Amino acid sequence: MVKVSIVIPFYNVEDYFRECLDSVTNQTLDDLEIICINDGSTDDSLKIAEEFANHDNRIKIVSQESKGVGAARNRGLELSKGDYLYFMDSDDSIKLNALGLLYDFRKSNDLDILLFKQIVVNDKTGEMFKNPYYEMEFLKPFNKKVFNYKDLGNDALKLAVSLHGKLLKRDTT
Repeated sequence: MVKVSIVIPFYNVEDYFRECLDSVTNQTLDDLEIICINDGSTDDSLKIAEEFANHDNRIKIVSQESKGVGAARNRGLELSKGDYLYFMDSDDSIKLNALGLLYDFRKSNDLDILLFKQIVVNDKTGEMFKNPYYEMEFLKPFNKKVFNYKDLGNDALKLAVSLHGKLLKRDTT
């Protein structure tokens, strides 16, 4: 079984998509499947995905009429086979060793969900900056430790709820 399924919905992101796909295809963890869901793109995004798929057999492309990011993610979830899931936005990139480190930490701690910080990049200047929503400073006492919602109390309501920034166990039974 594949270790991690990466689901990437895309719609008209030709300016960012190459960087996104470069960051996932060059991961140090190579036991991946990369599921790209074309949600009705009208620019060259599909062409870019096809170029990458021609050179990397881990990439699967599915096209559908535009139904929105939620429907595209659900389609990717239906097709995924990995032990873990990572939902990535098509204008994001991930550090090249990130999934390997996350997967190893997850495995050694038998986790259902692994949260990690994200850094926001200004696409015009390339400047990186911390966003308090994704920084989750209140989690500092739990850095590299296993915790659950009971440990957080009311701070559990401050967790970033976006799907990116989380590695999710596919089957929690």
